[in-house]
Amino acid sequence: MTKLTKITLAMIASLSLLGTAYAGEVTVTGNAEATYSITGSKTGTSVDDTTTVMGKGIGVANEIDFTATGETDNGYTWKYQTQFDDGTAVDDGRLEVTSPFGTLGFYVSEGSLGKHYGWDVSAYGAGSDQGITTGAEVNGIEASDYNNIQYHLPSGLLPFGISAKVAYAPNGATGQTKAASVRGQGQNTSDIAEATSYQITAAPIDGLTVGASYAEATHNGGVTATKYQPENGSLYVKYAVGPATIGYGKTYIQPRVGARAAATDITNEARKYENTSYGLGVSVNDQLSVSFTEEDFDRTNKTMAATASTATATTVTSSQTTIMAAYNIGG
Repeated sequence: MTKLTKITLAMIASLSLLGTAYAGEVTVTGNAEATYSITGSKTGTSVDDTTTVMGKGIGVANEIDFTATGETDNGYTWKYQTQFDDGTAVDDGRLEVTSPFGTLGFYVSEGSLGKHYGWDVSAYGAGSDQGITTGAEVNGIEASDYNNIQYHLPSGLLPFGISAKVAYAPNGATGQTKAASVRGQGQNTSDIAEATSYQITAAPIDGLTVGASYAEATHNGGVTATKYQPENGSLYVKYAVGPATIGYGKTYIQPRVGARAAATDITNEARKYENTSYGLGVSVNDQLSVSFTEEDFDRTNKTMAATASTATATTVTSSQTTIMAAYNIGG
């Protein structure tokens, strides 16, 4: 812990020195969207043994980014960004310093390295939620769930367009407000002791992109004993030829599993998620895009009585087919 504290202080001091002389600018970018969706309804037994009923809905949302950029007197560049979402809060902050040695960044609710949607070719946006959720109690780990620090390799350092990034969250803290005392900054608001995330992508030939990501976390001593720590990994391949793009992806998720008490039954305990996705997207012209995607979600549950020595595994599969059309009217 002492060593980590010294490293952190050195980083803060370096950022302060680099910012003594700079030229920069502030920009505001964003978008406002109105949507109308029609979702097929399904009544029956779902993965969670509940009845799912969906239908039609209208939504209006905005996402506005306030960004400041500049250059230091020794040639390094910096970027600060915060976001205003849906008229409710200012959040999603980042501070990045880029040099010939790579990029060092600090992120709050930003900096996602997960590639569980790297395959997506949808005309408007992903038609599902693959469930990489905050807290990792259910479905996985994502760096942007927590306050995290990242390092990115310099652009162009490796052949075939290979890029690599790593993120580290020292605990489960979220939020960007500076407290009055050092102790109050970055307080852990969840039971995550620490989390790490990795990403690698490449573009070996024209039109082809491939990538993978992996993330894991450990829980602190304040929660029930853990048998399996949460982790997840994804890989994808996407190829564009002419107006068409095809994509394929796999995601594997190991949720946190608590240690089994001697006198407690395990009933439908989720042990593994495996998602398979593929799709085809076509740009008809500069305004109109259409897409077709298919996603299969497998969840493996285990059940074991308190007196038993072996568990019974069952796998439940749900599928989603999404057809989209998007038209850009300009502006």
